[in-house]
Amino acid sequence: MPLIPDPPFPKSQGDNIRSKDWNDAINEVRRLDTAKLNLTGGAVTGPLNISGALGIGTTTPNRPLTIQSAAETFLNVRSTAGGGPFEVLLGADSSGGVVSTMTNHDLQLRAGGDDPKLVIKASGNVGIGTTDPEAKLDVRGDIRAGNSDLYFTKTDHNHTGIGNTEGFAAIENAANFNALMILGRASAPPLVRTVKLWDYLQVNGDAEFTGRIGTFGFPATPIHTGWGGGIHTFDIEAEGTVWARTGYLSPPNDVAENYYSDLDLAAGDVVCLDKHQDRIVPSGRANDDLVIGVISTQPGVLLNSNPDSQPPHPGWLPYPVALSGRVPCKVTDENGPIERGDLLTPSSVPGHAMKAKPIVVDGQPIYRPGTLIGKALESLASGKGVVEIFVCLR
Repeated sequence: MPLIPDPPFPKSQGDNIRSKDWNDAINEVRRLDTAKLNLTGGAVTGPLNISGALGIGTTTPNRPLTIQSAAETFLNVRSTAGGGPFEVLLGADSSGGVVSTMTNHDLQLRAGGDDPKLVIKASGNVGIGTTDPEAKLDVRGDIRAGNSDLYFTKTDHNHTGIGNTEGFAAIENAANFNALMILGRASAPPLVRTVKLWDYLQVNGDAEFTGRIGTFGFPATPIHTGWGGGIHTFDIEAEGTVWARTGYLSPPNDVAENYYSDLDLAAGDVVCLDKHQDRIVPSGRANDDLVIGVISTQPGVLLNSNPDSQPPHPGWLPYPVALSGRVPCKVTDENGPIERGDLLTPSSVPGHAMKAKPIVVDGQPIYRPGTLIGKALESLASGKGVVEIFVCLR
């Protein structure tokens, strides 16, 4: 069996010292010198692997890394890179509680560079993407809540006015307004805040607007003199009654109703009822008592206008017939020149009206009932033309 020598260390007083002991001692000194580490301090230039807990300022670390001063345990990472200093400060006492001295420090976390990405100020403010949050939560980056919620539980916070700064926006649980306030991004003076929602919005309750509303790309600002505001949109569809406290205003000036026809009719045509089927036709007989009105150019109020209604026959079209109000009308001088205020009646020219002439009965001028369309608001000296008339059938 080979002889196994005693290990060179440790030695006791009176033990023999062999050449191998000297060689081992010299090698150990060289190793420590290469590592530049000794009992009084130094630096490790290579990897340092610690299988247990590491304590700095303590011989009883209670975490994988414990840095302790007196009774306080904390971690302080300080860097002057990028014009710092930047700090990561995590404070706790020996039992895991927060230490009071840490209230004078900031917590800063960095990722991907020297700029802090998360800052918790000693005042309690939190900043994401900024080192100096102006509010309790100042976000200049992204917050993503995966399958979770955001809660605002501070009940005595008051609106701070942060949304009044150009480029700023905020969400506040404001006690002084008793509401969750969304302050849109503020533009340059004059200050206008903008909030844009890109998807379907459902309000499960009442909604109150203190300003104007624009939809379908229409601006919310007034475009007509006298319009103080409200809703500026394309169509308004109501399943119930529409109420107007102060009336209804419309640029066109006639009230019309849709009637169907299989004929090609145009605005300004004088039309009559067809005695044989449910349609309208152009007038073509002088003083025709079947006349019902004039095809409207742009009615202000249109009756019988349900877009889902079906025509009496395939291919028939609805035409708005002016029942009352101002409307352009085709006229002719068949019964003489037309002057403003003359009563009008169908002429023998298809779709045209002419000046109505009364018959004298017992010395009184009488107009045949059912033949009058309305009164001319303009004159026609001769020929054919289009004049505005006031429709008032009688």
